[in-house]
Amino acid sequence: MSALTQLLGPLYTIIGYVLALIYKLIPNYTVSIALITVVFLVPFTPLVAKTVKSQAKMQKIQPELKRLNEMYKTDPQKRNEATMELFKREGVNPAGGCLPMLPQMVVLIVFYSVIRGLTHFTGGKNSVPRPLYIPTNSTLFENIKKGSGHLYSFGMDLSTKITAHHGGFGSSLPYWAILILGGVLQYLQVQRMTGRMPQTAQLNAQAQFVTQKILPLAFLIFYLVLPTGVCIYYLTSTIIRIFQYEWIYFRHPGLLVGDVDAPPRPIFGAVVIKSNKEDGDLLKSDESDEDKSVSKNHPRSKQKKQRKRR
Repeated sequence: MSALTQLLGPLYTIIGYVLALIYKLIPNYTVSIALITVVFLVPFTPLVAKTVKSQAKMQKIQPELKRLNEMYKTDPQKRNEATMELFKREGVNPAGGCLPMLPQMVVLIVFYSVIRGLTHFTGGKNSVPRPLYIPTNSTLFENIKKGSGHLYSFGMDLSTKITAHHGGFGSSLPYWAILILGGVLQYLQVQRMTGRMPQTAQLNAQAQFVTQKILPLAFLIFYLVLPTGVCIYYLTSTIIRIFQYEWIYFRHPGLLVGDVDAPPRPIFGAVVIKSNKEDGDLLKSDESDEDKSVSKNHPRSKQKKQRKRR
């Protein structure tokens, strides 16, 4: 057992226990893997929002950073000083987009290990299935052992790879559907993210190429070499991430123009009307003008004038 596994031991235990509990309630491997991914990744939405806000701030100052790089091209020290001053003035933390991602990365690493551990076998000639990180007295553990390490669900064996031999065309179709759907969703996620950051994409064409072209291909390779159960996890996490970003940009439309301090959009369509002194004075003056015009012709005002004359 590695030092990292020992350090994160409690997290492995928690995720393994929750997975076994979900499977006991819904005894289906695909559904259990998808549900536990939702349970653990959705609560990270506030941290994802912090990352997006930090990226929006960086996007807003990209033209100024480019100008400073050109101005102090031959003087790295002044360039660094000017850059730090810009960060301080704009309230930008260069590590702000990375730090909120660290807890998510840790959970993703543990998730990957727990899901892949479902297909673990003991070594030796008489190798037998020995799932890792889940309670040995759980229904999930016993069913995996009874199935000789196979995870049958919706006509698929989640313990095998997509590229393995699954029989005829009909038997192989669900596996390749997962591969195609995973690739399309990953490409869609990348396109939506980069499309909302046009300034960053234009200023760093090389990074844009890697993000839009290489990253989706890398995920396709993961789908090809990993067990199908892990692919279900990747597919579900991609769907969750798409919905997270759509929700964040819906709630904070100001992020599209780098305005991270703009108030969030109301969830249920309620409209909040803000008034300032000038609007109040203008409204007051308008009402007073109308009141004056009406009061001149009002019967009571005529009676008051007659009394004053007497």
